[in-house]
Amino acid sequence: METQPTKKFDPEAFAMNLARAMESSGQALAAYLKARDGELVKPPDELAEVIKTFTAVAEYWLSDNERTAELQKKIAKAYIDLWGSSMRRLAGEQVPPVIEPSPRDKRFSDPEWKSNHFFEFVMQLYLLTTQWAHELVKNAEGLDPHTRKKAEFYVQQITNADLTLLGALPTLYDSRTTHSRDVLLDVADRYELPVLAPPIPRTVRFAEATASGASVLAGRKNKGASAYRDLAEALLKHWKSGKELATFAPEV
Repeated sequence: METQPTKKFDPEAFAMNLARAMESSGQALAAYLKARDGELVKPPDELAEVIKTFTAVAEYWLSDNERTAELQKKIAKAYIDLWGSSMRRLAGEQVPPVIEPSPRDKRFSDPEWKSNHFFEFVMQLYLLTTQWAHELVKNAEGLDPHTRKKAEFYVQQITNADLTLLGALPTLYDSRTTHSRDVLLDVADRYELPVLAPPIPRTVRFAEATASGASVLAGRKNKGASAYRDLAEALLKHWKSGKELATFAPEV
């Protein structure tokens, strides 16, 4: 039986493929942002909000020359270390990876992510860039808590393709008012987003727990703690067996 000759690894072709991949990424982004007449496209509202949030983060890093240099130096060093490590591994050295995915990250569970030199390089490049992006948000000073939370959320969404949003969890819900019910129905309709049930009701026990420095779950039984426990049980069943989560339905 005729056997196919084993292909010898070509480091020059490997480097060329990486360069082409990076170039194609830039071209794809430029094509997305260009209109047919050559002018910039006005981004949709959702993207505009993402850009606005990331601009607030960028202003901190780019408003000071030393911070800008630190920003560039950190990511450049990470890429150079990865390139050097990859070349040494290709030369046959036993070199540990520069960065490894979390054991819980199922996206890289296929053995080829580690056995294929190109795939392993791309994986580590992605992980380093993701780590860098998270640190940009975490270490940016002067951001108000709301903007920081949004930035963290957007980075997580962008860098984790497997991230799924189960729905919105309403808190401080007052079932006695028509307004509260209408707001939750509007959220579900306007954003096409499931509103998880049970909603966490408004109760004075939350304020009491904060004042005493204790968890609301540790105190005496109350409707707020009961709602959180019911939700936790529903989430566990959903993750273990795939049971569909209950969604908000207003009381008639």
